[in-house]
Amino acid sequence: MEDLSKKIKFYFRGYDSSKCLRFLFDLYSPIIGKTAILFYINILNYCGNDNELTIGDVLKKADINSQEFLLSRRTLESIGLINTFKNPFEDLVILINEPLYPSEFFNSIVLNGLFVSTVGKEKAQEIVNKYSLNYDLKNYKEISASINDSFSVSFEYGSVIKGEEKLVTKNNSEIKIKFNKKMFFDYIKKNSQISESAISSEELKKIIEYTGLYGFGEKVMAEITIDSFDFKQEFGHKINFEYFANRAKHEISLYKPFKKADNKAQKIDSDTELANKINMYESTSPRIFLKKLQGNVEPVRSDLNLLEDLSQNLGLSNGIINVLIDYCNEKNNGQLNGAYVKKIGASLIRAKVSCALDCINYLYKSNKTLTSTNNNEVLKKGVIDATIYDGNDDGEDPFGN
Repeated sequence: MEDLSKKIKFYFRGYDSSKCLRFLFDLYSPIIGKTAILFYINILNYCGNDNELTIGDVLKKADINSQEFLLSRRTLESIGLINTFKNPFEDLVILINEPLYPSEFFNSIVLNGLFVSTVGKEKAQEIVNKYSLNYDLKNYKEISASINDSFSVSFEYGSVIKGEEKLVTKNNSEIKIKFNKKMFFDYIKKNSQISESAISSEELKKIIEYTGLYGFGEKVMAEITIDSFDFKQEFGHKINFEYFANRAKHEISLYKPFKKADNKAQKIDSDTELANKINMYESTSPRIFLKKLQGNVEPVRSDLNLLEDLSQNLGLSNGIINVLIDYCNEKNNGQLNGAYVKKIGASLIRAKVSCALDCINYLYKSNKTLTSTNNNEVLKKGVIDATIYDGNDDGEDPFGN
């Protein structure tokens, strides 16, 4: 947990934060949720503040607890909106980045994929159309003057000031993805005739982005790369990424459910520090989470369809889906009853549960009055027994409300 007495400073790494707020709500909010967005907007107020602030001061002003602070900070770091630095005294400095412009946002494989999987293709296309440039120049030829037509440019030694990192710049923070490059290329060399030098840096960057999007390990991504590689194409274009993406999707949906597991099923330890547990729920894709619960065996197609239904049709976040799956798996002896899961999911929507912590409060702490993490609503619920659920989706709230 954070030491609330430690100092913290905030700096905005951009120019005009007010112009980017609509990008936050249109592009980022569906992925990371309004709690993290509001925390981002809140800490913008502390940029350039000469007063010495402690972490405790920030929590008090933002009206959040240390767990919410840690979760929001990790979420914003993961998505590239902030970078956090710590000195030997454990004081913090947070650099706040501008949100990406729509063109940059949708050019990111990871962000584009997360956005579409969260809101659905139809809603995603609406947002793309909203920010599309509506001019047509196909029948026009550009006749603009070049710089040499109007100015005499001289780049004599000493006449150009070198730019430094301290100069204002756009958000250039990349989303960090765990990827072992050596393991990846070792597997490729062992199982193909492809050399490391045959794959361009841009192609490798795309492969790493797909790793973050689909949650596969280096060996699986190496297999997909081998299958997608075409020696006949010129350097930088040897990997067919359209086939690559489809191959990755099939790896998920057609994976044999009876494949031998590498590890035993991982039970979530209820004694784990709550902040770490919540972070695990929020930062893990539902497919990977369910796979771990099943002893590292890929979910069958029906379970993948259930996860997609919870995300796209019910609009639940990944964190909430993971808590819901964990709860239903525990209550129903390792079996996922689709109707039962969706019925409880509908109850979460009616209760306005908006994050993993709210979901834990709602599902596990029955008969106790708990304050929601993002508003002053009170959640007081009972928990039904999965073993007596009749599977009848009659619209009745399974929590008896």
